[in-house]
Amino acid sequence: MFEKKPQKLTERERQIQTALRERCAVLGKKFQILFWISILSVILSVLMFVLAYATQSTGVVTVFAVIAIVLGVIYAATLFTLGKFNENFKLAAITYILLQVSDFIKQISSSNLFASTIFSVASLGLGIGYVLKYTYAMEESFLSVDGYIADSWASYRKAYIGVMIASLICVILAFAPVFAFLAMIASIILSIVAIVLSVWQLVILYRSAKRMIEFSNSSVEG
Repeated sequence: MFEKKPQKLTERERQIQTALRERCAVLGKKFQILFWISILSVILSVLMFVLAYATQSTGVVTVFAVIAIVLGVIYAATLFTLGKFNENFKLAAITYILLQVSDFIKQISSSNLFASTIFSVASLGLGIGYVLKYTYAMEESFLSVDGYIADSWASYRKAYIGVMIASLICVILAFAPVFAFLAMIASIILSIVAIVLSVWQLVILYRSAKRMIEFSNSSVEG
């Protein structure tokens, strides 16, 4: 039997494929910016933690805090610009900004138990909302480019939700004397899992940027 020859793309189809590659080129560059900002933010957080205890100098920590704020602004702005490709990116940017504001208020109101508790809950909810919108946007961006990476973002989202639910259960169990010790052990394990999730997210983001750029450089077949 003769094999079917692949049909040539129509001019309209070629235009769509070309436009898709141009879109991917922009997305790839934006994803690279998000990746490097995320890496720098992690490094800054570690440096701030170390310097806060090693030097006891608030001046040095303040400088790093200002740099962290600048990086946060660039991160949010980048998400906003991605909003023209997927509305979830814009919603993720808004949620991210609200999260940073909530975290800031929580820190300065740490002496007020009521306010601190309210903004801790707000930060938790905003953090979940941000991750959901962000991962949905990432997944949808790859549906017509790379199904494997799209599935990776979906898997990450499910794992994140699972960790959040488990953390909530641990908080509830901590109030019961019988389960308090088990809840503490589980919380330590979940903290380690959260670190693994953070690394996993960076790996997927790096692969996402790389794959988008590779796809944008591929030729339109047919």
